[in-house]
Amino acid sequence: MQTTANLGLKKPEGTDVVNIQDFNDNADLLDNYAAATSILIGAKASIASPALTGMPTAPTAGVDTSTTQVATTAFVLGQAGTTAPVMNGVAGIGSSKRYARADHVHPVDMSRTGQADFAAHLADYTLQVPFKVTTGVANTYVATLTPALTSYVAGVAICVKINVANTGTSTINVNGLGAKSILDSKGSAMISGKLRLNGVYTLRYDGTSFILQGEGGEYGTAIASQVLTGYTVGTDNGLISGTMPIRAGDTAVLASSVTGTTLKLRASNGYRDGVYDNVTITDADFIDANILFGKDVFGLTGTYSNIKSIQRGSLYTVGSGSYLDIPIASVDPAKSIVKITSNYAEGDAPNTMTVIAATITSATNIRLIAYGSMADTAFVTWEVIEFNNVKSKQSGVIAGTATSATISAVDLTKSILFVSFTTENGDYDVLETSARAVHLSSPTTITLKSRTTLTTTYWQVIEFN
Repeated sequence: MQTTANLGLKKPEGTDVVNIQDFNDNADLLDNYAAATSILIGAKASIASPALTGMPTAPTAGVDTSTTQVATTAFVLGQAGTTAPVMNGVAGIGSSKRYARADHVHPVDMSRTGQADFAAHLADYTLQVPFKVTTGVANTYVATLTPALTSYVAGVAICVKINVANTGTSTINVNGLGAKSILDSKGSAMISGKLRLNGVYTLRYDGTSFILQGEGGEYGTAIASQVLTGYTVGTDNGLISGTMPIRAGDTAVLASSVTGTTLKLRASNGYRDGVYDNVTITDADFIDANILFGKDVFGLTGTYSNIKSIQRGSLYTVGSGSYLDIPIASVDPAKSIVKITSNYAEGDAPNTMTVIAATITSATNIRLIAYGSMADTAFVTWEVIEFNNVKSKQSGVIAGTATSATISAVDLTKSILFVSFTTENGDYDVLETSARAVHLSSPTTITLKSRTTLTTTYWQVIEFN
């Protein structure tokens, strides 16, 4: 009995005994194979638009093959160009089936007229100004140019857009050649805010630093307090508004002082045009009555006299007492003196005259004083003078055998001595008893010279300022 090569089906020969079971076995094998084949066919891709999975392979066509057969990856890579791109030539569609690689580079044809000059111009930043947005941090800026700047030479320029505002002195580093200072048109270092965020500036290298271009005119040194309120002035930081106040009319002085004959007034700050403004000072004591008569002080003529008041009177002394009080208008005793003269009464003998002294006892009273009594009549005239400008006033008595009196020190060039005296009558002639000399012999001494000791001298020393 023979069998088939693939499924092993039994094939009886002519001499074989045929067994029905062999036919049944062949039928089962064929049925199972049919079922398996159906499953396999269902898993295969459709002939129309097949969707292949896995890594199907196909024959690789030769280079430059142009058919409808499947192209393998090997075929695609094989079609990449293997020659350098052509720089120039006659325009045409071309017939090559090769494609250019992504990283291919066209050569520069330096043989072209002007090509070398153009390339040189692109790299010459003294002739053309490139533009770049800076990187880096505030005050330390970085710029990268293409083509790269190869060295700093005088005249190199760059236009930059600032990525962060500066806060002070600033530098720029171009293509890693080193940081160079950025200066303004006057050669001064950058101040805070000079380079603003997103501001566009042109810088040109002078051989040492990059100089900011196009700033315009010069600025002065004025600050806000030196510019009038309501006006503005240009500065390196832009316009500023003035704060100096405008003074008009009368403005009170801040302070005053005196140097020699000069009165110095310190004015408040601000602008004065010299026409409608005044600096004023007020003093309640600046009146004519406080300025010497006839003197002119800042246009005010004085009416002041050192004599404040004078009171005077005369009388005959009567009575038996040793003194007589006379009321007067109120004065300041510390600034007043009393003067007195006396003579014998008509009809009396000169040697019987009572000699009279006088003193101020209070603000409203003077006292006439006799040595013993006023029994002998005398004619008396008196004056009370009150002064304005008095430094000191002293008064006292020199009696008996005393020939001097000690006083507090005074300036002899500014002091006056006033005296009056009493004397006992009797055996002495009036001329003899009245013969005496009294004077300021030193700043602290009053000296008396007299022909008799039977006298009492009343003295007053007044010292002026």
